[in-house]
Amino acid sequence: MFKSIKIAVDTIVDELAQVTDNAIDYALPTMVDLNVDQMMQGLNAEGQEIGEYRSLSYAEFKQYINSRPAPFVPDLRLTGSFHSMMFAKRSGDEITFSSTDSKTNTLVDKYGPIFGLTEESREGVTNNYIFPIITDWLGQQIRQI
Repeated sequence: MFKSIKIAVDTIVDELAQVTDNAIDYALPTMVDLNVDQMMQGLNAEGQEIGEYRSLSYAEFKQYINSRPAPFVPDLRLTGSFHSMMFAKRSGDEITFSSTDSKTNTLVDKYGPIFGLTEESREGVTNNYIFPIITDWLGQQIRQI
């Protein structure tokens, strides 16, 4: 019995970091979807309004297309190419969000921290995607004892 406990503990210690990395990688597409959803609500990565339209007629037009953001608040979507070309990549402990769309640099310069997840979105990904994968794996290791 003690031998199987030691094997399980050694496996957990040796493989937990890789399981965590795999869980984060698995959640990356969901993180992109959440970042797009934040923008569609008119929110940046800090949970603040993205900015404000200057043109009343354009703001009214955009509100007609997408009523989720507050009036005059951009959602950074017109054709959809910017949002559809968004991605997230992980390098070590860092996750970088961006878009391969040609407007990306212009939008970042104009609106600031549009890429990334709000605290609420980060908690949702952690609690609903990453932790369940890790805890399921831990449960499998413990059941092998």
